Order: sequence, then structure tokens, then C-alpha cells
Amino acid sequence: MYVIADDFRALHDLNISDRWRGGDPAELAVATPNAMLDTRKQRRSLFLLASTWRSASGLMGIGDLLLEQLHALRRDLGIDGRGSGPGNSVEDVYTASGVHGVFSAAVGGNTDCDPEEIAIRLYALLPAWIHHPPQPPTT
Repeated sequence: MYVIADDFRALHDLNISDRWRGGDPAELAVATPNAMLDTRKQRRSLFLLASTWRSASGLMGIGDLLLEQLHALRRDLGIDGRGSGPGNSVEDVYTASGVHGVFSAAVGGNTDCDPEEIAIRLYALLPAWIHHPPQPPTT
């Protein structure tokens, strides 16, 4: 779990850094899950093992890590203060569970798409706030 969490945090930090440097949010939003999927395939055994762990939250282990990443993304994009409430919690749990399912199918070889196509389709299904984040602060 720690190895996968470190991978996710490194990709998140790179995503946020690239956004603040003016990177296209849509391109970055596709590139990040693509990179996450690639690292999951490289660490297939760890991913499969971590996916079987059920945490106290009720989500499978990877689901918790993905939920943590969504919360970090909300925080770092300045979204957590706008319209936060129980609806966000449900949306985040649903999103984390869905992303985990897509990753599991892709790592297990149960998809008919290449990794970039998976990332593009996954991006299309993510919540609207990921598609239209606020603009980064200007310096």
C-alpha cells in the first residue's frame, strides 16, 4: 500500500505542478490516469494484493488511496471549499470505486482498449469539477 500510495502522490504532485505552469488541464487529466495505470501494470502483483485489502472505510485498499488522491486534488485545485458537503463525499467514493474498477479490469487484461484509450474514456466519466477546474493562481 505504501509503494502504491507513493506512486500516486508523485503523479499527483507532477500533475499539480504542471497545471500551475500552465499545462492544459484536459491533457493533464488524461495523462495522469494513463500514468497511474502504467505504474499499476508495472507493479501488477502489488496492485492485485493491495486491491484485496478492505479498509475500515469499507472500500477496498486501492479505493482508499484513490479517495485520498481525489481529496488532495480538490484541496490543491481550491475546490474543497466550494460546495463541499455530503454530496462531494458520495461523489468521491463513487469516483474512487469506479477508477479502481477500471484499473482492476485493465491490469487484469479485461479491456479491449489500449492504456491511452482507457485514460481518455475514464476522463470522460470523471466528475465535472475535474473537467473544469478553477484557473491556477497567476504569479
